[in-house]
Amino acid sequence: GIIYKCIRSSCGAYGFAPGESTSSLWRQGWEVVGSCSGTMAPTLYPTVSPTTSPTNSPSGTPSRSPSKTPTSEPTFAPTPTPSNLPSKSPTTSPTFAPTPTPSDSPSKSPSRTPSRSPSNTPTSEPTFVPTPTPSDSPSKSPTTRRPTIQPTNFPSTKCSTERGFNLCLALDMSGSVCNDGNGSDCLECDSECRDSSVSKDTCCNNVANIKDFSSLMVDLLGDFPAEKSFSVVQFATNARLVSGLSSTAQTLPVIGKLDYTGGLTNHASAIQMCQQTLSTFGSRKNFIMLITDGVSSEPEFDPEGAAEDAAKSAKNDGTFIIPVFISPRNDWSALAFMRRLSSDGKVFDVTDFDSLNSLQDRLVDQVSCS
Repeated sequence: GIIYKCIRSSCGAYGFAPGESTSSLWRQGWEVVGSCSGTMAPTLYPTVSPTTSPTNSPSGTPSRSPSKTPTSEPTFAPTPTPSNLPSKSPTTSPTFAPTPTPSDSPSKSPSRTPSRSPSNTPTSEPTFVPTPTPSDSPSKSPTTRRPTIQPTNFPSTKCSTERGFNLCLALDMSGSVCNDGNGSDCLECDSECRDSSVSKDTCCNNVANIKDFSSLMVDLLGDFPAEKSFSVVQFATNARLVSGLSSTAQTLPVIGKLDYTGGLTNHASAIQMCQQTLSTFGSRKNFIMLITDGVSSEPEFDPEGAAEDAAKSAKNDGTFIIPVFISPRNDWSALAFMRRLSSDGKVFDVTDFDSLNSLQDRLVDQVSCS
C-alpha cells in the first residue's frame, strides 16, 4: 500500500482523491511519503517485549487464566468489579500498617495472637467472645494498698449522696396488678384476684412484692448520710395520700399496712398527688418513684396525655420522676410512654413483680446521682 500525506486544503475537494488514475490533479494536494506491505489480520507471533505504553482500548474480556506471578506494576485503581470468588488462602505479604478505617463488622472469632499488655483505654467495640487465653501475668499490685475489712453497704459512685432529698412513692393498686391478665378490675379484691397466701388487705402476691420492694428502698435510702423524708401515695382509678413527708421509721409501717383497692390506672392523679406532698422550698431534691404495671386508663378522656401533662408540670417544678415498670411482655409502646414520663428518659423495667428487688442498687444510684 502507498502512504499519502495531505499538503493543501484542496486535498478534500472533488477530483482530488489520492492516486486518481484519470487525472494528475490530486498531486497538487497530496504527497507520496512511503509505502507498506502486509495484511489487516493480527500477526501470528507476538512481539518479544511489551509495548512502551498500554493500549487505549483494552480487550472486552479478561484472559482465561491468570498469570503465574503478580505484576510488578499494579494499577493505581481497583478493578471496576471484584473477582467472582475469594482467594483460597490469605496473602503471604500482608501490609505493614493497618487499614485507614476499621472493617464494618468485627471478626467472628478473637485474634490467635492477642497483645501482650492491655491497651490504655478499653475498646469502644469489644469482641463478642473472650480471648482464647488470659493475660500472661496478673497486675503487679492490688487495686488499693489499704483495702477495707468488709464490703461497703452501697456501691461506690462518682456523685455525692450527701444532698438532702424528698421521695414520694406512687404505688399502683389497680386491677391489673392482681388479675393475672383476666381483665378484672379486682374491686375490693374479689375471689378471682385473691391469693390465699396473703391477707385480703394485700390481696395478691404481686402487691406483697410491691410492699416489700418499697420498704426495701426506703430502708436503703434511709441509711444515707443526708437529710431525707418519704411520702406514700397509692393509686388506681384515683390517687389517695397514705402518708405525707415522714422519717424512715414512720414510713416503713405505713407501707406494710397498705390496703389494696383494685380499679383502673390513673397516673396523672398519682403524679399530682405526689407533687402536692413535696416541698418546693429549701435545698432538698424532690423525687417521684412511680411503680406501675401498665399504661394509663384514667381519666376517661386522653389518659396518657393527662399523665404526660402532670409529669411535665412536676418536672417544671424541679421534681425528678423515676418510672419503675413491670411488664411481662415487650410492650414497646408502653415503654415509650414511660420514657415520656421519666425525667431523663430512663425506665427501670422488669418482667415480673418478683424481680423488683433486682433494681434496688440501680435505683439507689439514680436517687443519689440525679
